[in-house]
Amino acid sequence: MEKNYVVSILVSKVYTHIFLNSTLAAKYPQLDFKCFSDMEEYRNSDHWRRTDILAVQFRSPDEFDEALSNNPIKWVHSFTAGVDAYMTEYFKASPVPLTNARGAYNDSLAEYCLAAMLFFNKKFQQLEQQKQSKNYQVFLMPTLYQSTLVVLGYGSIGKSVARIGKNFGMRVIGVKRTATEPDGIADEIVDTSKLNEVLPSADFLVMAMPNHPTTYNLMSAPQFSLMKRSAALVNVGRGSSINEDDLAEALNNELIAGAALDVFKVEPLPESSPLWTAKNLIISPHNADMVEDLADLCIGCFEGHLKNFLSGQPFSSVVDKVKGY
Repeated sequence: MEKNYVVSILVSKVYTHIFLNSTLAAKYPQLDFKCFSDMEEYRNSDHWRRTDILAVQFRSPDEFDEALSNNPIKWVHSFTAGVDAYMTEYFKASPVPLTNARGAYNDSLAEYCLAAMLFFNKKFQQLEQQKQSKNYQVFLMPTLYQSTLVVLGYGSIGKSVARIGKNFGMRVIGVKRTATEPDGIADEIVDTSKLNEVLPSADFLVMAMPNHPTTYNLMSAPQFSLMKRSAALVNVGRGSSINEDDLAEALNNELIAGAALDVFKVEPLPESSPLWTAKNLIISPHNADMVEDLADLCIGCFEGHLKNFLSGQPFSSVVDKVKGY
């Protein structure tokens, strides 16, 4: 007979609503599910000190360590792909496995990247300006076909972006920690030490990197100076990988043609940030994965891992606590 487990879901109010309206509890009556939108509510519940499975989203490292040290947790699941907030020394030293939402939001993030590339490629800003001035002026537009897409962070999300690029006839260069042979998607896969060598060829640079000491400010003034003035940058990874002051300066000085950012070093983006007034910059509030089928995506990913846990099978993917992804 399957063991009864206590499952605590510690998430934002949006995700709490998703779980309260899901059928998970009905499908797994042997599990004691309960959702919490803040730590105080969790601490004062009958789940505190009894949690076997912890599913989390956007918790602080201190709150996370507090939950771990006060509960007999056997498995942690993150509803986000990024897990840097949970990479505490306490957790890294523990045997508790961590799974995440790897793959769940690939399509939505890839679509965002495509939309941003087409926005700059088809000169929608210029079209809007001409509309406002009632200027019916014909001009040339470039195409994605035969342009070069550099994907910095060639993991699950990066490969989804690369597939779309290939479908549009783009040449794709993947950049990751370790170089490999072409995989049938990217034309070339190089390691991060070659980044400066491939940047001059990029018509589009898509960033999908995890938060890691080796990726901090990886794109800074020296890198922007290597790019084409016609190039555009899109970041759906982590804001820590870009020097935001340098990017604002590069945009304002027209060293690159434009950028679209869905992630930032500090979120919400402070009103004092120079990004707000930077030229040719699309700012979205970490919204690229907030899609209409969000509930199905996040619950489906969690349930897939849950089935493995309950049956004693290995998880389909586990976060490497040393690498942080």
